[in-house]
Amino acid sequence: MSMRESVWFIPKTFAGIPVPDLIQWWMPEWLQKLIIHGAIRFSFGQHSDYGMPEPQHKLFEKHPTINNEVPYYIKHGRIQVKPSVKRLNGSTVEFSDGSQENIDLIVCATGYKVAYPFLPPELQRVEGVVVKCYCSCFLADYKGLYFMAWSQGRGGIGSLLSEFMPFFISLLQLEDRIQIPVGLVFQEMGQKLPQTHISDGQKVFRQLKLANILFKLIEKKALAIDAKYPNFVNRPLPRVPDSKQSQSLVVY
Repeated sequence: MSMRESVWFIPKTFAGIPVPDLIQWWMPEWLQKLIIHGAIRFSFGQHSDYGMPEPQHKLFEKHPTINNEVPYYIKHGRIQVKPSVKRLNGSTVEFSDGSQENIDLIVCATGYKVAYPFLPPELQRVEGVVVKCYCSCFLADYKGLYFMAWSQGRGGIGSLLSEFMPFFISLLQLEDRIQIPVGLVFQEMGQKLPQTHISDGQKVFRQLKLANILFKLIEKKALAIDAKYPNFVNRPLPRVPDSKQSQSLVVY
């Protein structure tokens, strides 16, 4: 296992409880980190115990790896930890520490490229791995287009989507009543665009609870903002000439 940098390995369970279930909606992030650090230390120990350097980023700053098997198999000698790859020479791999190994198969676990190649440039909102949308899915300058489930929630995305969908449907119904995109409403209300693709699930739960309680206020604000833009229409998008239209398959 070659690693350019160490990652945080989080156990799937602690004391028989799924680790995500240890975190409750009311917990601030510092308390979440304290609990997860404790689960890691009592379950796995330290990275140096497995021949791995300590991660150079703080817990939650990047997507962690929820896995019990990797530390287990390292201790049993089934997995050997190596630093980053320096060069390939046939079946021989040279690593950054000067060591070499004969390798039969290389699996590149380098992540995913976030892209929407089928959309025109005017509707591209991807910056690195972050999709810049208000309330996670709405554009401020285009109505009727929504980006869904692109972020990565700590503890899984399923429960977040289940909680979010009733609120999302309410926003779609609100958008049907106004001329402007809902994203413009959130922009005018001062919401900031996301800076990371990783979301604190418990913070999202808290925000949704508050948003549902204050939805009447959001509706009132949306109607007032809508009155400021009586002539809003989606900008016409340039048509692709027929000679350039083709079928394509994009594989990442």
